[in-house]
Amino acid sequence: MIELWLAEFPAERLAGVTEELRRRTGAEVDEIDALAMRLLLNDYTAAVARLRAVIRATEQRLSAAAPEIKGAMRVLGRIAEEHHEWTARYGASVAPR
Repeated sequence: MIELWLAEFPAERLAGVTEELRRRTGAEVDEIDALAMRLLLNDYTAAVARLRAVIRATEQRLSAAAPEIKGAMRVLGRIAEEHHEWTARYGASVAPR
């Protein structure tokens, strides 16, 4: 879902309208420029809202995964301790894999 939200992000449109307005710098601002600026501001507002939604969704996924990650780290820690005990007791050549 997050990938879909990011895929729909209007980066090219934002860049294109911004560049068009940048080219008009120094020229007299007319109704078309004002409309383009309003559209650009609306696009930026929508883009920021979408990115915030992506961040919230990502935070929720990470929070949900945290207990699983902690459990896996405990298991890996035990495996590392056992490996260290085996190599200390029997040498590296006979350590379990």
